[in-house]
Amino acid sequence: MSATIVLTSMPILFLSHLLLIALFMVLSWYYTKQSIMQRLELIMGRNIPDNGKVTDNMMNDFIKEYIIPFFDYGTFIDGEGLWKGELEQTKIFYLELPDSEVDGYREMFQQIAIKYKQAFNQDSVLISQLDSKIAFV
Repeated sequence: MSATIVLTSMPILFLSHLLLIALFMVLSWYYTKQSIMQRLELIMGRNIPDNGKVTDNMMNDFIKEYIIPFFDYGTFIDGEGLWKGELEQTKIFYLELPDSEVDGYREMFQQIAIKYKQAFNQDSVLISQLDSKIAFV
C-alpha cells in the first residue's frame, strides 16, 4: 500500500515542481521587461486666489495651448489637494521618461508652470520627479 501512495504522489510532485519552474520563468521575464524610468509630474491647483476657480473650459484651453502642442504622450489626472489649509481641485499632467530625457522635459514643465501661474494668479505650481518602475504589458 505504501508503494502505491509513493507512485501516485510522484507525478503530483513532478507537476508541482514543473509549475513552479514555469512560474519562475514567467516572473523573471516580466521583471526583466520592466524599466526604471523617471516620472515628471506637473500639479496645477484650480483655485484662483480671490477670484473663483479655473473652470474645465479654462483648463482645457490652457492644455490645448501650452501642453498638447509640445508633447507626444502623457497622462492627465483630476485630483484634489490641500493648499494653505483648503481643499482644492487639481489637474495633474505626468510623463514617464528615461533618465536621458528628464532635463529637457523638466525645463518644459517649468515653462508651463510659469505660464499657469501667470494665467491663473497662482502662488505656486508643483513639479515633482520620482523614480518609476514601469512595464508595458
